[in-house]
Amino acid sequence: NYSTDNKIGIVFQNNTTPIHKIQNDISELISIYQEILSTNRSDIICHYIEDYYDAQILFGKNRVRYSSYAEDYYRMYEEYSLIISSRFHGSVLANSLGIPSICYAHDFRIRGGIVLFNGIKGIEDSKEIIPSIKIIKDNYSSLVRTINTQKDEIFFKYKSLLEKVINNV
Repeated sequence: NYSTDNKIGIVFQNNTTPIHKIQNDISELISIYQEILSTNRSDIICHYIEDYYDAQILFGKNRVRYSSYAEDYYRMYEEYSLIISSRFHGSVLANSLGIPSICYAHDFRIRGGIVLFNGIKGIEDSKEIIPSIKIIKDNYSSLVRTINTQKDEIFFKYKSLLEKVINNV
């Protein structure tokens, strides 16, 4: 069950790098993140150094986490019970660890990808983030079971496919 001891990780994405740019104005998203930080045990997680510098200014240095080593993110994410992200790979990493996520689907690539994962709640309007947090908290145990069931199904499917390839070689 979800309790007040659980933490929320918020994956921050700025709008300064054209290739990683959120298609919409991020000022509302920043306000929502600030509200979450003030009302929940939560931190900002940055995947890119450019995001890290901006996030420190927006949210305070002591609330922002970053590493230049990809493997550190597995340990970092494991500290959270819910991930909120506008980055598809942030939500996928969460799901691979059995953690539900809310993904702000601001472009077609994200909208197309999130349908493959039971534990990613895709939203297209940032105003849906706060209500989605409540839905996930209320259904937390069931959602985690669903994510883990899907992980097991995918594992066994790929294992079976690999065994066929290995045995035919």
